[in-house]
Amino acid sequence: MASIQSTTALVSKTLVILETSSDWNNWFKIIQAKANTLQVWQYVNSDATNIAPQEPEPISLDMAIETGTDQKVTRFTQLTGLQQSTYRFLKEEYKEDMANYRRIATGIAEIFNHIMDTISQSNFTLLMDTSPKAALITLRLHLAPSTLAQEHLVAQQYTKAKQGPGKANNIDKWMYT
Repeated sequence: MASIQSTTALVSKTLVILETSSDWNNWFKIIQAKANTLQVWQYVNSDATNIAPQEPEPISLDMAIETGTDQKVTRFTQLTGLQQSTYRFLKEEYKEDMANYRRIATGIAEIFNHIMDTISQSNFTLLMDTSPKAALITLRLHLAPSTLAQEHLVAQQYTKAKQGPGKANNIDKWMYT
């Protein structure tokens, strides 16, 4: 597995680099966990049909006026008390929608940056001008092991595990490989 080890005084973290099919499962689990933490998995999941929300439309004074009236409004003070309340409510709703949109857009961008930071240079050319969802689809098509390949890998690991640590091997290393 391709990886880069970075260590600080308090944290030791392994960064999985997607280089070959053997890296796919660990790499994909990290992408999925990160997207779930950021609450954007439903927008970047290559198997989902959800589309990221669009930026909400700004609120105008005209939105506080009942439809069908010819009232022209250019200032807040021209609105009636009820219209001012409606406008304030719509503006608060817009602020909440905009905060949610920004949170999702930032999360999706963070996932895309993580994908681009954790693929090998040889796989980088697969992902020119794409979204995180499209990147995961492309990478899965090129690098995710097939069911047959996964079965073969598991069989190899099982055979190796049955052989035990051997005389020269460290038992801890054998247990975790």
